[in-house]
Amino acid sequence: MSDEKTLSWSALGTGEKIIFASGCLAVLSMLMPWLDIGLATRNGLTQSAWLILLLGFTYPAIMMFKRQSIDIRIGITLTVIALIWCGSYISGKTTTFGPPGDTIDADLSGSGPGAFILACIGAMVGQGMCHKEDKASEEQKILTPPPVPPSENTDG
Repeated sequence: MSDEKTLSWSALGTGEKIIFASGCLAVLSMLMPWLDIGLATRNGLTQSAWLILLLGFTYPAIMMFKRQSIDIRIGITLTVIALIWCGSYISGKTTTFGPPGDTIDADLSGSGPGAFILACIGAMVGQGMCHKEDKASEEQKILTPPPVPPSENTDG
């Protein structure tokens, strides 16, 4: 986390840029097909996948906009829960067609959940990088001596 209090692209650290890009991909995934039956598709907004988006990306986004450090335990936990929820969504869209003995397994999930999974992985990497950057910045503050106040001329 950089020390600047304004939010601009140049003020963001590498981890924060990765989180931002992952958040953009997650939002974009909501517009992609989450359910693909062939003749008909449904995007993430109509499949209520936006709830997963809110769960996984709200905390890191708020902390970035507030210019505060992301608690890696909270951020990663929420992102992992969103990742598990997305995996559960995908497994719920797998079905079997055909008569017994001659069945076909079909995955009806579209490309949206896959993009969302990539976004979650990117968000976790970005949060890890932010955590590493924060630790390095704290260590630098400890190693940097405080500024010496100017001495007054005491020539008599």
